[in-house]
Amino acid sequence: MKTFFINNLDMVFFIYGLAFFIMGLVILLQPKKESLFKLANILWLLAVFCLIHGVNEFLDMWVIIKGRGLIVDQWRIWFLAVSYFFLFEFGRRLFRMVTSTAGPYYRKLSRFFPFELSLFMGTIVTVWIILYRNDWPAACTIARYFLGLPGGILTGSGFILYYSFNRKILDGIRMKRYFFGAALSFFVYGFLGGLIVPKGDLFFSNWLNTDSFFLLLRVPVQVFRALCALVATWSVCGILRIFNWEARERMQIESIERAKTEAISDGLRGIVSIVDKLIVCPDLDTVFKMSVEFCREKLGIERCAIFLRENGYMSGTYGTDRNGRTVDEHAQRFPRDEAWDNRCKMVKEGQRKWFVVDEPYLEWDGRKTVKIGEGWIAVTPIQSAEEVVGVFVNDTAISKAELHLINQDMLAVFSSLLGDITERKRVEELIKSHATAIEIVNKELHSEIANRMRLEAELRTLSLTDSLTGLYNHRGFLALGQQQMKSAKRNKQDVVMVFADLDNLKWINDTFGHQEGDFALEEAADIFKGSFRESDIMARIGGDEFVVLALQAEKEFANNLIAKLQKKLSDHNAKVNRRYPLSLSIGVAVCDAESPGTIDELLSKADRLMYEQKQSKRRP
Repeated sequence: MKTFFINNLDMVFFIYGLAFFIMGLVILLQPKKESLFKLANILWLLAVFCLIHGVNEFLDMWVIIKGRGLIVDQWRIWFLAVSYFFLFEFGRRLFRMVTSTAGPYYRKLSRFFPFELSLFMGTIVTVWIILYRNDWPAACTIARYFLGLPGGILTGSGFILYYSFNRKILDGIRMKRYFFGAALSFFVYGFLGGLIVPKGDLFFSNWLNTDSFFLLLRVPVQVFRALCALVATWSVCGILRIFNWEARERMQIESIERAKTEAISDGLRGIVSIVDKLIVCPDLDTVFKMSVEFCREKLGIERCAIFLRENGYMSGTYGTDRNGRTVDEHAQRFPRDEAWDNRCKMVKEGQRKWFVVDEPYLEWDGRKTVKIGEGWIAVTPIQSAEEVVGVFVNDTAISKAELHLINQDMLAVFSSLLGDITERKRVEELIKSHATAIEIVNKELHSEIANRMRLEAELRTLSLTDSLTGLYNHRGFLALGQQQMKSAKRNKQDVVMVFADLDNLKWINDTFGHQEGDFALEEAADIFKGSFRESDIMARIGGDEFVVLALQAEKEFANNLIAKLQKKLSDHNAKVNRRYPLSLSIGVAVCDAESPGTIDELLSKADRLMYEQKQSKRRP
């Protein structure tokens, strides 16, 4: 046996690592979204521990096969320490999550395990590993003592407590063995992985270590760790079934709710259909007869009758007998006593629109009295817009039918409509007035929305454009220009900035008036529009200052644009009957893709060049 395990220790490490690796993958792949089990929020920590620890065991297998090395040992200790940190943090959160919602004693206990404890333990282990990174046994020992042992104990305790405080639910889905299996395996693994360390001089590792364990039991400790990993994997995979159960429960609840919704939808569709027919009925007798048949066929109400309030009496209309046939109840008249007044009471807002009463006798056909001894009578007031005009009486005792709540609610909805249908003219007027009011409101709403959209568009245009020339103003130019500069920088495109100043604008204003000056600015703007591309950003940013930002325009292309601008300007000045020529001072700045700048830098450069040209024009 001893020789067998020594010769096959690499396979033990492989099984050991594979078990944890499979556990981590199963945890990550298990759907847990929107779960009500709080365990779902922290399982990712256990998954990370499993995956990293699995890699660590694969490295141990590599050492068995290829032999130890300094680099491999350093990787092993870091994988070991990080994995144990996640196990410790999972156990701490699980333990704290359970105890913080339990009794006062447990809540006090949970205060001893704050997140700072994980940081403290992790810091100690990290500093130790850095100081003794070349001493693999010492670094490994401190990681197991400070993280592995308490992590296993906290995780095992957390699983036990989680089961204890959720026993009512977990016992119903047979989770006891899985939680106890997980608790026991992590308990044992915590001691085997946290106390049985490589032989060394740190603490008591000189006598309690992997060598002494092997001499005592003749079996390497890794075999027992591997068994713990297998049991833990089986247990955790079993625990994950709670999410499948939860999903099935949610689906069942959704299915029930969907069935209720479908039943309500079917009932409402039936009500809409019958109401359409009742509105065009020639008389009320037909209305009540069709109503009783609808309640029997569509709402499943086997034994019912309609009674109306009439001059101090309750008069029958139509009903159904024990055999489900529609019968004429017009001969039935009862004095409207206290019992009938209670039946006809107005249901308060927020309450059910029907109620149940216990009355031992109820006369249906005028020939005999039927004793009610096995059930209740459901009463649904038939309410018009202003008052209760009658009642639907549903006798569940005679029909031996259970009270179907959805159908009773549908009957209440139908009764509220039936009360108005008894005054068909009022209903028609009400529907017509409602339809007209809705149409008027819709028209006003659409008109208001259209006006608001138009005003918002105008406001956006006014805030970004110059009202005189139609070009962008200073704000609009900066907003669009900065976007284009970012795009040019991202796409590595050349950018050209043209800064122009309309010469002699003050002279034009002083000589011909400000109206002529505005006309000159408009003419200059038209020249710019005819000289540059639609994709170029043109703006009037000052009184007589114009600027153009052109993308994908290198220096040579810019020269062509300026030449085109000068040509347009010359053609304009050549027109007859002009009292003065238009003149522009122009500065051109180029920003190439290799050394991109900001829009402010380009403006400053182009402005300076424009100013130099303007000064040169003034020199004699």
